[in-house]
Amino acid sequence: MTIEFHCPYCQKLLKTADDKAGVRANCPGCGQAVTVPDLAHEAARADSSFDPGRSAGAVHSGADAIGGELADESGAAAPAPTRLCPMCGERILQAATRCRYCGETFIAEQPEGAPTPIEAGEILSRTWEIYKDNLGLVVGSALAYLGMAFVLTIVSSLIQQALTMAAVGPGAGRPGNNQVEAGLVVLAFTVVFSVLNIAISAFLEAGLHLVLLRIARGQNAAVSDVFSGGRYFWRFFWGTILFQLMLTIGFVFLIIPGIILSLMFWPFYYVIVDRDAGVIDALTRAREVTQGNYLVVVALFLAGMGITLLGIFPGCGIGLLFTAPLSLLLWAVAYCGMSGQLAPRQS
Repeated sequence: MTIEFHCPYCQKLLKTADDKAGVRANCPGCGQAVTVPDLAHEAARADSSFDPGRSAGAVHSGADAIGGELADESGAAAPAPTRLCPMCGERILQAATRCRYCGETFIAEQPEGAPTPIEAGEILSRTWEIYKDNLGLVVGSALAYLGMAFVLTIVSSLIQQALTMAAVGPGAGRPGNNQVEAGLVVLAFTVVFSVLNIAISAFLEAGLHLVLLRIARGQNAAVSDVFSGGRYFWRFFWGTILFQLMLTIGFVFLIIPGIILSLMFWPFYYVIVDRDAGVIDALTRAREVTQGNYLVVVALFLAGMGITLLGIFPGCGIGLLFTAPLSLLLWAVAYCGMSGQLAPRQS
């Protein structure tokens, strides 16, 4: 039998013999020391229907097979609530924290409940503590996100300009040329590449929100996780379009509705990666957790602006390399505070 698991640092898939369970060794991908997990006992803790005494083949058959039935205390068979693993698509128990098929470990969800009131001072204090303990990871993740977004945006812009010039030609504005047709071509390219830029942003933001959420919760994360948001791409893509449309309508008609919508729904990105939720469910949950925290969010917004501005003046903006990531982390900590998921304080 072979043990397969992912390195907690670089997420590389590793394989070894089952007699190596509990042994520490260096990951061939990143060189970090990792402990080979005892999958049988971990599966037993993650999924109560799994019996570590059974053979591997028995896991997929019999009464305790996934999608099967569990016996209650009276001995009667009762259906166990299940869901699909978002990584491999196999059906697993609803309460499982680890997929028995692909080994994916899920971000632990906190119980649903009433929104948790937060205090601006406490959130700022916790953000600073978490930032200091994870300085390299926070700054590195933010730089990876911003750097890749900048490069892809520049490349997209250059391609758009080249295609526009090739389609319209340098003489489009001269008398006798069809200026309407040229304008339509320019408009079409503008729309197409605007959507492309939203797609680029959606992919990178999904990974960044995942990293920041893990850091705020005290979980393992790596800079490379910034590029692991593919599973959330379409929800971030359509969610971004819907959210921006809502804000645009709110600010065009009256400024106050736009501000209220921002205060109500800003954490929906975090809800998507936190609870693997759809766009509408994420917006609904975001509205729930922000209730009663609007004034605190305004105070945190002003504090975040102040933190970012502190990095502009010293060193001709070099300080932004450190204050901008701190400001980004602030919102992950605020969301965790409002949903009762803050990492415990370091003793």
